Amino acid sequence: MRNKTNYTPSSVSIVRELPQSGKSIVSLYTTTITTTTAVKSDEEDWMPIRIHVSSDELDRAMRRCSSGVTGSSHRHSPSCRGGNVLTPQKRDILLNELLPAAIALHSERLLVVRSRFNSVIIQFISEMCYTYVELPAAYESVGVVQADFVLFVLAETVAPFVVICSEADDGRPTSAAMNFAPADIVNTRLFTRIIAHNLAHALGFDVRRISGMGMTARSGITTTTAEERVMFTVNSHSTVEAAKWHYGCSSLREMRLDHNMAVGVSSHWDGYIAKDELMSPYTTGEPSGMFYTILTLSLFEDMKFYRANYIMAETMRWGNHSGCGFLSGDCVEKDEGKHSDVFCDSSSVATRTTTLQCTSDRFALGHCTRSLSSQPISVFSAEHREEKRECAVVKATAATVCENGSEAHMPGSRIGNISRCLKGDALRLRDVSTIDIHSIIGDICANVKCEGGKVSVQYKGDDHWYECKEGSSISPSVTSAFSSGRIVCPPYSEVCMDLPIQPPPVEAVVMEEVYNFTSSINLINS
Repeated sequence: MRNKTNYTPSSVSIVRELPQSGKSIVSLYTTTITTTTAVKSDEEDWMPIRIHVSSDELDRAMRRCSSGVTGSSHRHSPSCRGGNVLTPQKRDILLNELLPAAIALHSERLLVVRSRFNSVIIQFISEMCYTYVELPAAYESVGVVQADFVLFVLAETVAPFVVICSEADDGRPTSAAMNFAPADIVNTRLFTRIIAHNLAHALGFDVRRISGMGMTARSGITTTTAEERVMFTVNSHSTVEAAKWHYGCSSLREMRLDHNMAVGVSSHWDGYIAKDELMSPYTTGEPSGMFYTILTLSLFEDMKFYRANYIMAETMRWGNHSGCGFLSGDCVEKDEGKHSDVFCDSSSVATRTTTLQCTSDRFALGHCTRSLSSQPISVFSAEHREEKRECAVVKATAATVCENGSEAHMPGSRIGNISRCLKGDALRLRDVSTIDIHSIIGDICANVKCEGGKVSVQYKGDDHWYECKEGSSISPSVTSAFSSGRIVCPPYSEVCMDLPIQPPPVEAVVMEEVYNFTSSINLINS
């Protein structure tokens, strides 16, 4: 019988340990909790995972470039020319901004039993790690103190990758190498989430690993081309319970993994049923919520060497309490009245080519489309027997992202890191010089602030903050960029999950749902 995991942090901060003189340049990013965090379970202490970041390979690459030496006997050459150079500025962004934020997403949510020696021994099991990482001898003997996992950060000329380098006796990964293309390094929420996504793979979110642990099932499917493929699902206990809760489908017996028709099964959730989840497939440059939900947390919990802090689960609008039909039916269009919050009507020329709409995660604007060039979502029937038609969803471009898009492509929108997409009701601009004077601009991006369970918005042309209660709307002021129309107020749970916030009251719906799920998991596992 597994004991219950009760873990409620009250204050979290990330600490970076500076290298001591004469020692390897290793950064320690860990979560410091102001309250007692140990969880007693079978006389074991469960504590937040501590992740060391080794920047040695980054610094070696920079030294080789500055000295004119571009290669070594055991490593590929770094890029020393053009846009793929690792500059001091890029290094600083990666080590001091992106990695601490990405690591915090895991260390706030995953607990491990720490070694009684308070260190982790690193002995490589991957030839690829030997190829790219110069492992200090001390790591193999005395280990890395005050760490549970070591991340070796690279900037080689090969494509970005992540590979597990070592494991503990119980199979938990204890180190990995992650390669970055310097040209990709930008200080955005999306890139932070991409790093967290890859770090989840490094921590064990891998179909081969979980299959070896007995957490998956597979079945054959026949596509429309009569070609036989294999479909993988996760059927481990906590993951299935989490999926039942998220989708509102009590008869659910499995959680589907992604099946790419070109390469087969991948180590991601099925993009159709979990489009905006942290561990669903993503396209570089295309915005995605990448929310760290109970689906991924429960999979880590089922690995046995992690405990999940479900109270830190983020909510995802996609499929949330949509019912069993969302998982097994055809794509449902907006005009059919079901799941209209995630699918859209691509039959209308206006919505397809002119009117900007919010993406399902509220991080961007886009157009309703099912075109192949926009990578539409494909769905299989409940029996997994034939491929269904493509789903119409709102697809964004790099130019229409609320955080760092182009104002020229997003009339009426505010751009910035606290900007989120809000629904517009017949909004029209005062200055119509850049658009068709007869066009309604559709939805917009506006700054969002979350305090005490309340949402406030700041729209283009007016620097005041206006409280925006769910179910109501705001008529823009006469000094704003809008001549008419209204801004529809969003649900708290859809715009406040990862903004700087004052904690909402426990009675807020989003917190109620997370606590209820935590209670059900505790009861199930007791």
